[in-house]
Amino acid sequence: MAKLPVLFLITVSLAAVLGQLGPDSPGVEGLIRLIGGKARGTGTVVVYHNRKWGKVCDDGWNLEAASIVCKSLGFARALMASTQSHFGGDFTDYVNSPYTTQFSLTSRQCRKHVNYIHVDFWLDDVRCAGSEMRLTECEHAPWGVHNCHDNENAGVYCIPFSMESLALQTIPPEPERTKPNSDLSASSTPGPKGQVKDSQNNNSPNDEVIPKQEKVRRKFPNVYPVRLANGRTPNEGIVEVEIDGKWGIICGDDWSLLEGMAACKQAGLGYAKQAFGVSLFGNSDKDKVLSGVQCEWNDETLSECHHGSLEGGVSCSSPEKIASVICTDALPDLVPNATLVQESSYLQDLPMYYIQCAMEENCAAKSAFTIRETYPDWHLHRRRLLRFSTSTWNFGTAEFRPKARKEEWEWHLCHMHYHSMHVFASYDLVDEHHNRVAQGHKASFCLEDVQCKPGVEKKFHCTGFGDQGISIGCADDYLHDIDCQWIDITDVPPGKYLFKDVTEQPHLKHDVKSVFDY
Repeated sequence: MAKLPVLFLITVSLAAVLGQLGPDSPGVEGLIRLIGGKARGTGTVVVYHNRKWGKVCDDGWNLEAASIVCKSLGFARALMASTQSHFGGDFTDYVNSPYTTQFSLTSRQCRKHVNYIHVDFWLDDVRCAGSEMRLTECEHAPWGVHNCHDNENAGVYCIPFSMESLALQTIPPEPERTKPNSDLSASSTPGPKGQVKDSQNNNSPNDEVIPKQEKVRRKFPNVYPVRLANGRTPNEGIVEVEIDGKWGIICGDDWSLLEGMAACKQAGLGYAKQAFGVSLFGNSDKDKVLSGVQCEWNDETLSECHHGSLEGGVSCSSPEKIASVICTDALPDLVPNATLVQESSYLQDLPMYYIQCAMEENCAAKSAFTIRETYPDWHLHRRRLLRFSTSTWNFGTAEFRPKARKEEWEWHLCHMHYHSMHVFASYDLVDEHHNRVAQGHKASFCLEDVQCKPGVEKKFHCTGFGDQGISIGCADDYLHDIDCQWIDITDVPPGKYLFKDVTEQPHLKHDVKSVFDY
C-alpha cells in the first residue's frame, strides 16, 4: 500500500512531460489541450492530429464529451460543456494566455504552437458514451470533415479533484423560499368539485389569493457596488463587491442562479446565464466579505437579498468556494396562462389500457405500475386523472430552445414522435402541510409557436422533424386531451390542495399556483 503514492507521482510526472512536447514530437497523436481560458482547466478544446492542431466543433457537444476531455487532462470531471465559441473564435491572443494548455508553456513554445492553432476544425459530431478514456475514442465524423464556423468552437470548464465535493450543479434547483399558508381552507374560495381555482391576482376578482408567509429578510443597509473579475470577457468572472471602501469576494456556499441574476442585473450585464459556487475563473487574493447571500426571484440587486453574514460574521465552508457568474444580455421568460388551467380542468376516469404509452413516460402514479406487475387484467383497472390545458408564452428577450441538439432528441416509439426535452413542465399537487401528494410532468414532444402576438411571425414548427422552440411573443399550447397532460390523483383522498405548474426555467419564477378543491 505504501507504493501507491509513488505510482501516482510518477503518473503526474509523465503527463507533465507529454504536455511539454511540441507539435513535431512523436507520440502525441490525439493529444488534447485547452486554449483561451482564464483559469486552468477552462478553454476551447483543440486536438493534435496529423502533425497539426485543430478545434472541435460544438455540434453534438455535451457534458459527457466534455468530461472525457477533463478526465484525460487530469481533472475530476466537467462542470460545463461550453458551445458557440464561449472562449472566443480568434486566438491571436493565445501567446499571452498563461493557461494555454494543461501545463504552462514558455513564451517561445507558445509562438511555436500558434501557427498550428489557426488550422480548421478537426472533429465534428462528437458522440461519447462516457466510458471512453480519450476524446478520439468517441464516435465522430471523419477527421477534418465538418460544416462549422469560427463561432462554433467547443470548450469545457473542468473541476479538479480537490473541488469535486464542493462543486455545485451548473443549474441548481430553485429553492422553495416562499411557501403558501398552511391553512388552505381558510384562505381560498372553493370552486366546483374537481376543478382548479386560480390563485393569481390577474384573474377573476372572486378568486382569493392564498396568503404568503412573510419571511424576515436581513437586507444590507446600503447598496454596495458589484463588478466581475478574472473573466475572459466582461460578462463573466468572480463576483466582487465593495464593502466599507474595500473590494472583496462572496462565499460560494448556496450560490445559485437567483443570486447570479441579482449580481448581473446590478452590474448592468443583463441576466445570469449560469452561476457557479466554485472558483472556475482562477483564485482571488481578495478576502471574503459576504456569505449566506440568498436572493428571491425578483431581487434587482444583491444588497436586497438576505445576508447571513449580518447575523454572525462571514463563514465559508472552503477557500475554493467563490461566487462567480456568466451573464448574458438576453434570456427567454416563459409565462404560463393561469386562467386557461383553471377553465380547462376536469376529472376523468380512464382504464389503464388507454394510458400504456403515457406510462412509458412515467406519467402515472407508482400504484399504477404495481397493478401492472401484479394483476393479469391490469389494463381494465381505472385511473383518475386531473386533466387541464396549458399555454406557455415567451415574454423574454431571447428565444426559448431545448438544450439538447436535434441529433440528441429521443425517439419515442409508442407515441411515434421525438422528445426534445425530458421535462418541459412539472405539475405538483401539495397538501396543507406542503407535502407533495401527487405529481405529473410534461415532456416536450413538439415545442413550437402555436400562437403569436399580432405582428410576430411564427418560426418554430415541428412538422418534418423541424426546429423546436418558442419565439419571443409566441406561445406553445398543450391541450387537455394529450397524453401526460394530467396528474394521476387515483390515490389522493378528497380535500383541498395546492396545484403548481412550473416550467423549466430556474432563473425566473412564473409558476402557476392554484387551489384544487377535490
